Amino acid sequence: MQTTHKLTRWCATLLLSTVFTFGCERKPEDLEQWRNAEGGMEKLQEWAKSKEESNAVRARAVQILIEENNSNQIPALLDGVKDAEAKKAIVKAAIETTEKLWATQDQPELTEEMKKKGVQMKVGASKAVQGVETAYYLYPYATGEDQKKLENILGEWLSKDHELRRQLSTRITLEQVLPRSGDKGFEGMMLWFKEHKNPGNLADAIRQHGDEKTKKRFAEVILERAMADHPDINPQLRVIIEKTEDPAIVPYLEKAMDDPNTPGPVADAMMDTYIRIKGPASTTKLNELVAKRKDIMRSVAFTRLIEVRGEAGVIQASNALPLEIDAYATEGDNTLGKDADYLCNIIESELKKSHKIEDPKPVIEKMLKSSRWPAQAIAMHCAKMKKWSDWKPAIEELTESKQLVPGWSDQETSLGDIAKEVIASFES
Repeated sequence: MQTTHKLTRWCATLLLSTVFTFGCERKPEDLEQWRNAEGGMEKLQEWAKSKEESNAVRARAVQILIEENNSNQIPALLDGVKDAEAKKAIVKAAIETTEKLWATQDQPELTEEMKKKGVQMKVGASKAVQGVETAYYLYPYATGEDQKKLENILGEWLSKDHELRRQLSTRITLEQVLPRSGDKGFEGMMLWFKEHKNPGNLADAIRQHGDEKTKKRFAEVILERAMADHPDINPQLRVIIEKTEDPAIVPYLEKAMDDPNTPGPVADAMMDTYIRIKGPASTTKLNELVAKRKDIMRSVAFTRLIEVRGEAGVIQASNALPLEIDAYATEGDNTLGKDADYLCNIIESELKKSHKIEDPKPVIEKMLKSSRWPAQAIAMHCAKMKKWSDWKPAIEELTESKQLVPGWSDQETSLGDIAKEVIASFES
């Protein structure tokens, strides 16, 4: 009897000190006394990682850690478990606990009436929030249906009450959860993006934490919001569009460039983005803008063609200027006559800056020798500005032209009139 009593005390002592031997194997239920003991969480972590413990003990240790709101320890803990069967058992048990926590649904909720009244809520401890955080940390270690269970929890978390729920969890952000939340989570976050008055930080976080699939779908949502908000694109949305790399945004960029109601700075920024995404293929649209627009966007597109293609861009842009008289403004700030100074200067400056071509004269001479009157008119104006009097014989050949040049001056002006004016400037 005395021997039995001593053996019992010895086993009990070993259990409490984490050292055990044959005949004193630890059981899952033995771990409960460590839930509130000093240093108990450290002991539970130790047992969870120990190869000497049974899978049942290791799994229960992790469950208690989760129940006591230590789910942030999961990655380091599971990364240390090398035995595949043990890890599988631990993850399975952890998911069971996670589902129980989430099932409590004790997190605060906002009703539509509360939203309208702007009710402020007190944020306190919540088992459901613990479940969400645990689902996030467990996700990379689960597979198949188990992972789907966690994805469903995270997707539900992102489905509503976004401003409130971002305050409820202190360990993970909604943006971090997004890549692990499946289609439902994505739809929830995109709903938030569409409604958010200042979505800049949200967009940056989605791009930072999202995988390629997420970024692709996000580009489509940006397109949807841009189309809906146009032409009133606020500064934050404008920056979001500019940062978009995916071609999904192209339809809005084209809309912004085509619409005369688009504010100038927005249209210019959208053109920059378009060129960055489309590269050399952007010249087709730029060509179209030169041909169709009657305002400043014609000159901007003309400039961009030179930026993209250099000397070839000058010829392409000048050839894109339409031959139809009614395709030009006859009053205002963007007539062909008023734009001529700008176009001559931009040809020279862009060739130098973007393509290291120091002398624009040979390029502009090709415009003079073309058969298109808009190119000839601009080339002659450049010759007048630069005093290229050696062009006099070529310009004299145009003095008899009756071709009307709309918007060149306050009076009706022909191509021949421009030629005569340029020759007179050489002689003065």
